[in-house]
Amino acid sequence: MLWWTIMKLKFGGPKAREDAASRLGYARDRRAVGALITTLRNTDEDKAVRFRAAMGLGDIVERESEKELVTIRAVLVEPLVAMLTDPNEVIRSTVASLLGKLRDKRAVEGLGAALKEARPRPADHLGACPFAAEALGKIGGPRAVELLVGALEDPDRRVREEAADGLDGLGWKPANNRERALRAIVGNRFEEVKRIGEAAIEPLLGSLAFVGVALTLGEMAGEREVQPLVAALKNHDEDVRAGAAEALGWLARRGAGESVLQALNVQAVNPLVGALRDQSAYVRKRAAEALGCIRDPRAVRALADYRKREKAKPASAA
Repeated sequence: MLWWTIMKLKFGGPKAREDAASRLGYARDRRAVGALITTLRNTDEDKAVRFRAAMGLGDIVERESEKELVTIRAVLVEPLVAMLTDPNEVIRSTVASLLGKLRDKRAVEGLGAALKEARPRPADHLGACPFAAEALGKIGGPRAVELLVGALEDPDRRVREEAADGLDGLGWKPANNRERALRAIVGNRFEEVKRIGEAAIEPLLGSLAFVGVALTLGEMAGEREVQPLVAALKNHDEDVRAGAAEALGWLARRGAGESVLQALNVQAVNPLVGALRDQSAYVRKRAAEALGCIRDPRAVRALADYRKREKAKPASAA
């Protein structure tokens, strides 16, 4: 019986409460919404119970018709938006997904804030960010589109992909070449990026962590891009550092004119030599390859020392 299951959710032990939350979701009875949202909002509750409560609410929402959702939205949206700042990452992510199912525009600003929540770098955990992007794509509207276009520049590929999928689903069309380049980069459409030309350079520089970007930059960049690429060798994200080194290498391979080669020699050689001691083996390898392409005599000793150090390292540390 429903009332007995709700009593178990309120007063049972942790396993009983978790089971009760699951059962209330399976029952998909809107009369359980109040008990489930109360459980979800209780930050002192066991995290597994809270998660089951969130999933149960999702099961109920999925079953309701658009007409019936009006009443549920009135009860759920505000407390769920408040929980987008919950200390538990799993709860934030689940709540963001649930708000997407509710498709209520009152959640847009809260989801926009979740989309930009602070993440460790490198981001081993993306928190609610990709789920917020997905939810904004379901809700739609001009403000959601604006936030999703901004997310096309997010440091993490999954967030960009969710933003791009959401925009595509909303029928969005890029307003300018910069937006066209950002969308093409997410879709790995690098021939299109090259056709866009100069307007694509800055989006590419902001996407160095992504596969294919370094090669494209190496084919498109010129003297002006050497300094931003050198600066990126100090980025906190090892994928960005590796991408910068790789792009400098491709630029040298291309032989893009005397001024570019001079800029590489003057500006890039010493920073790349420094990158040979980067904590990341991947970055060190890309830096060594770039120096081999630049062929500056100053790098000869540094490369020889690098190869000795790498050879002396245990296989697990290389």
